[in-house]
Amino acid sequence: MAAYSLRSSQKLKTLQRGSLIVAGSSVFAIICYFAFAINQADSTQSLAAGKNAWMETDPINNGEIIGLFTWDKSPVTKADVGSGALEVSMNAECIPGGKDNTFGLSAGNTGKNIDLKIASNEHLNMPGIDISVDYKCMDATGSFFSRGNYFNFGIKDHKLVIQYKVVGENGKAHSVDETSRYEIQEDNVFRNYRFLFDPVKGRGEIFVDNVAVWVSQDEVGNSLWWKKNDNITIAKGMNGNASAKVMMDNFIIRNTEQVNHSPFKLLSFSAELKGENVMISWFTSAEKNTDIFRVERSTDTHNYEMVGTIKAAKESNQLKAYALLDTHPYTGVSYYRLVMNNNKEIKSVWIPVIALRITSKTIVTNLPSESPINTSSQLPENK
Repeated sequence: MAAYSLRSSQKLKTLQRGSLIVAGSSVFAIICYFAFAINQADSTQSLAAGKNAWMETDPINNGEIIGLFTWDKSPVTKADVGSGALEVSMNAECIPGGKDNTFGLSAGNTGKNIDLKIASNEHLNMPGIDISVDYKCMDATGSFFSRGNYFNFGIKDHKLVIQYKVVGENGKAHSVDETSRYEIQEDNVFRNYRFLFDPVKGRGEIFVDNVAVWVSQDEVGNSLWWKKNDNITIAKGMNGNASAKVMMDNFIIRNTEQVNHSPFKLLSFSAELKGENVMISWFTSAEKNTDIFRVERSTDTHNYEMVGTIKAAKESNQLKAYALLDTHPYTGVSYYRLVMNNNKEIKSVWIPVIALRITSKTIVTNLPSESPINTSSQLPENK
């Protein structure tokens, strides 16, 4: 994270939770990203109702769902939305133990890879894609979603990996092939892993439980390049370490033709240890109808508590700097997120933030990874 300074006079006040708020007006801005929260609907509804529910509760992307597997009923090849699978390991099964006490997908106890294959179709040959899956790590290496030789989203040696090819309006293509710094733990916990490529912005992002852990910025208007006849494989090379337990649930594929936009432009988001406190800082270049920013923290990315609030600018086309001091941080890994509340017509927006690992009040590492592929490209404006 690039260094910054708050040059204007700062105001400090003690929060109810023992935190301090600092406001400023200047920053050495860095490339960053914004996103909204991910909420998922009950997958046991009817097909049409279930599809609508998933769409309505996911403000990151309101694009159409073109593929959905909840694995609540056998056979495992049956899709809730979109095309079912052509083939799968004969040992794969739907069993209890999925996310939120539902059924989910297991590889069985034979050590055979799931390799659930879906036939190519016109709905999958799109310029952008949004892939989301609830996954409990049991394999060190494997693919959540792969397609031919040009697309792979998965894990390698417990690190998240992403590979895809993009083509510009001039016909020139290049590949992105990156191993992120995010390490997946085998801790018997379901987490949501998500890759989204937005062709409007030319940006690819990976999220883990609503926290953006990787971003790559391409030219605005660049699109994914697919070999149209290549089939798709879900859980390629994954066998759950022959544990016969649920390892995967709620696999969703969306298009990205329509995306929601934030009511403000975020330039950077950071959390940094300052003595025995944690300073959470963020910077905006424009705001419209913003009311209050609220910082929350969690130790598991599921249950959050408020750290403090600060008044937003409401209307602004200038650089604004905000910071909040958490005076009672937890030891271990803590996740900080920014929530924006609006009194007007705009709904609340959640923005994933930084995870810090603190041992005896000393930072060991700063997560998530921030290593864009094309650092020479500028982020497009979020209109």
